[in-house]
Amino acid sequence: MVVRLEKQNTSIKLFSKVCNGAGGYEPGQLIFDTTLNVTDDQYKLLIQKIDSMNFWNLETEQREDRGLDGSEWILEAVRDNNYHMVTRWTPSEGRQGNFRIVGEFLVSISKIGSDETKNFY
Repeated sequence: MVVRLEKQNTSIKLFSKVCNGAGGYEPGQLIFDTTLNVTDDQYKLLIQKIDSMNFWNLETEQREDRGLDGSEWILEAVRDNNYHMVTRWTPSEGRQGNFRIVGEFLVSISKIGSDETKNFY
């Protein structure tokens, strides 16, 4: 699953893609591919969530959090021509809760998991 948000001037788009492959193996075939408009309120809320997790100061990786079963969550952003990436292994609601909240928010506005996509995974 990939969810990408792009803001260009006043246009804010959310791109979502899902493949049918098993995690950790081949990605499989693309089974969901959509582009949605994001409202200014949704965008502002996302920025608030990113800022609340202190994203720009987080370490890119935390090797001790790796596991054998789970999922890798990656959040990349550009602000004022500065790029930063943070990756976490199956972020929990506890210590990495804010990271998880940002990812879940993006998925919630993407329509992945809605009635029209519930059979995808």
